[in-house]
Amino acid sequence: SDGDLQLEVSPRICSEGKFMPESRYSIVSFPGKYAAAWDEMTADPSVCTSCVFLPLDSPEYGQHVLYRRGRCYCDEIYREKKPWGCRWFAMWIINVEQARDQGQQLVVICHESKDVERVSVCQSIRKGEVLDRSLLGESQKGEVAWLRRIGEPFEKVDIRSLSEIPDRLRVKSGFE
Repeated sequence: SDGDLQLEVSPRICSEGKFMPESRYSIVSFPGKYAAAWDEMTADPSVCTSCVFLPLDSPEYGQHVLYRRGRCYCDEIYREKKPWGCRWFAMWIINVEQARDQGQQLVVICHESKDVERVSVCQSIRKGEVLDRSLLGESQKGEVAWLRRIGEPFEKVDIRSLSEIPDRLRVKSGFE
């Protein structure tokens, strides 16, 4: 039915982000196993996303970016080097900074929760507040940790509630 996203696990997502200065929000984290839901969500031309999912054949895939003390972002995100690399994360940081600089609300899409009481449709998360890490994919945990470290607030939305992202976050009015 209309508004029901496909939540089955499906093929890889490919995206370097889609910036839209007129958007009120940017999806900054998304569970990569839900490619069909991603495709449906990003088919909406008003959706802005900072997410980076590199295709396997991308020259960026598997590349590592030194961050500090000669260590790459993998150490920051995963605590060990990963074969898919961390170049995607450096690209993601640039996208998130662009969204933040435009005053966009940052939105983290979480895995579907089995415990409805635990997850609200749209919940603001501020520095120091608890977010159930079981609701995040492996790379999402690193993204959320980074947002917290730099003190960026974000909205948390259960993937089943994508269609309920408040309209106030969609597109800025020309009358503001």
